[in-house]
Amino acid sequence: MPVFGTTNFGSGGPLVGTIDHVTSFASGDTGTSWTFSGVDFGTGGKLIIGIATGPSTSVSSWTADGQTITTRTALAGSEVTVAIGTVDVSSSTSGAIVINTAGSAYRMLGHVWDVSNVDLTTVSSNPTADKSWTLSYGTISAGGVAVAVGYDQNGTGFTGATGLTYDGITAVTESAAAAGASKAFDSAQSDYAFNFDGSRHADGSGVGGLALPQA
Repeated sequence: MPVFGTTNFGSGGPLVGTIDHVTSFASGDTGTSWTFSGVDFGTGGKLIIGIATGPSTSVSSWTADGQTITTRTALAGSEVTVAIGTVDVSSSTSGAIVINTAGSAYRMLGHVWDVSNVDLTTVSSNPTADKSWTLSYGTISAGGVAVAVGYDQNGTGFTGATGLTYDGITAVTESAAAAGASKAFDSAQSDYAFNFDGSRHADGSGVGGLALPQA
């Protein structure tokens, strides 16, 4: 005899977050505004976007397919600015990314991650960085995701990553490059640390990260 009104099918429990590095973008132009057309958004929907530029400035506004990217973390040293934001582009699988900065910068480099089952509105960890380019995340919740962006002043120092999956670099003129790394975590991570290999700045700037919980 069939049973009606039952809602708990399968193994139950919330879905864990997933993350996929979709693409990177770069421009060697100097200015305060950059437009990257036809950027791949993967399956569309929820995205994490990380950028790096130089010298020290701030992002005044940025959009993906016309949707405002919300800055979740940002840091600026004397030579480098790193920012990571989140956005939901709905069903769009590609579109323009437009970035405006408060001050003039020499270039713009970025990475795009496609995520699912992730809460874009809640930052579960905003890690601190030291001069060895090690990010200390603290606790990352079970089912969450983490990303990192590192800026290399020589463009040749990146050889990989420790702890997160190395997503490669995007490079422009003057030998500048930005590396990306990411990972989804089935179980909670406590006092998690991550390190980029690269050509570091004396002031310790050039690397930033972010962790978001499952939706």
